[in-house]
Order: sequence, then structure tokens, then C-alpha cells
Amino acid sequence: MNKIREKIKSLGLQPIHKMGKYQKKYFAIVECPTCRKKRELPFEKIIYKKVFTGLCLPCERRTKMGKNHPRWKGGERYCQNGYIYKRVYEDDIYYPMADKDGRMKRARYVMANYLGRCLDRKEHVHHKNKNRTDDRISNLELVDYREHLRQHYAERKIDKNGRFLPANI
Repeated sequence: MNKIREKIKSLGLQPIHKMGKYQKKYFAIVECPTCRKKRELPFEKIIYKKVFTGLCLPCERRTKMGKNHPRWKGGERYCQNGYIYKRVYEDDIYYPMADKDGRMKRARYVMANYLGRCLDRKEHVHHKNKNRTDDRISNLELVDYREHLRQHYAERKIDKNGRFLPANI
């Protein structure tokens, strides 16, 4: 227990003693360096942590967001509709094209980057080979809304009554 007390004192923390229901527990009063909230932590949580920052849980979560998170994978998300969505931040020139969560289709980002300007909402990016994850500039084509619909309806099959068959048949 003396080693534990020495470690706590070396960190500059104030040790306190509390009696638990079945055993004695030793706590230290820790102040968060960012929000200055004080809280009691058991010695074990302080000593056995690899790096003790002293941050409270909300402050620690804020520091591990986005690019600082250990499992950051580049800000791209694969969605069920087949498209890849890219995270765009406020300092990016293509941020006005993003949705309310700061995401946009990667194909639109690649096309806007190639043209050097933001795309209008009426401008659609068409994948020539119909592979929604293939965002090479040679595979992308910039078309307006009506032309995009024409291209896709021309590919669909019509039954004997003149109705469109489902796209997967």
C-alpha cells in the first residue's frame, strides 16, 4: 500500500480513505484539467491505467473525436444503398455540398475536386459502369437531373403491358 500512496503523491493527488461495505478502499481527489470538475477516483483506476490524463469522461470523449480517435478510418462510410459517403469538415471548400451531418457522396467529392468548384444540387454524378464504389474520374460523368433519369429508365426493361419491371430482374 505504501507504493500506491507514493505513486499517488508523485502525481500530486490528495489521498482520502473510505470504508466500503466489505473492505477499505482508498480514493484520490482528481481535478479535470479542462473543465476543472473535481471527482473521487479509486487508486486502482489511477495506477493501472497506462496513461493517466486526469480528464473526466466527457472531456476525454471530446478529445477522441474524428481524426484523433484511435479507430479512425479516413472518414468514409459504406452505406446500404451502395454509395461511399465521405466526411467533410467546415474548413473544406466543398463543405456547402455536404448534408447536415457533414457527409457527402464520395463520387460528388471526386467530381467537384476535378472541376475545382462545388456542384449544384441539380447536377448529378453518373457511374458509367454502374459500380457505385468505383469513383475513378474516368468512370464518372456529370449530368443534370433529367438526363440522369433518362439514362437509368432507358436501361430498365418493360413488360408486355408497358410497365417497368423491377430493377433487379
